[in-house]
Amino acid sequence: MMTLQDESGSTHNEPYAPHPVIIIKGPQGFGFNVRGQVDEGGQLKSINGNLYPPLQHISNVVPGGPAEDAGVLIGDRILEVNGENVEGESHSRVIELIKIES
Repeated sequence: MMTLQDESGSTHNEPYAPHPVIIIKGPQGFGFNVRGQVDEGGQLKSINGNLYPPLQHISNVVPGGPAEDAGVLIGDRILEVNGENVEGESHSRVIELIKIES
């Protein structure tokens, strides 16, 4: 399970509200790509005057794939994976957690 925060706010009732998703891995994988703001974690980043830890985000969602079926959107920021907070974690650590079957 991943907890995501919608950057666009366009398809959820509360803009920017975190929303948990459960993605069941299909034969071709989970159906999304992750891009990291900072490769090895790092310092807080100022966005519109607010400080945020570096976050990994969804850079691509495969049409018709498990992630799309679960409601994942391009631009969603990954806050938690399998119950572990990943705010400020490195890209490699987030990928490692996603690959763990729980």
